Amino acid sequence: MTHKVFSERLNKELDSIDLPIREDERIDAFAIMFKLPKFKAHAIIDGITLPDPALLESIAKELEVNPEWLIGHSDDRKRK
Repeated sequence: MTHKVFSERLNKELDSIDLPIREDERIDAFAIMFKLPKFKAHAIIDGITLPDPALLESIAKELEVNPEWLIGHSDDRKRK
């Protein structure tokens, strides 16, 4: 799958936990949540890049989803 799938799924999950919808505010909140520089948070949220495996696991754990689903490698959303 593409980074677009990851970005769409990530943003939908971020909506579900009430992270701000406005892009600059969402990037700030995501960067703080995962202790990332803003440029990296922006690249991940927009699907420009995928997070490394450790960060992917942290994001999936926080969002209570399957990391493989989050990056588009599984149809099983539920965390195992």
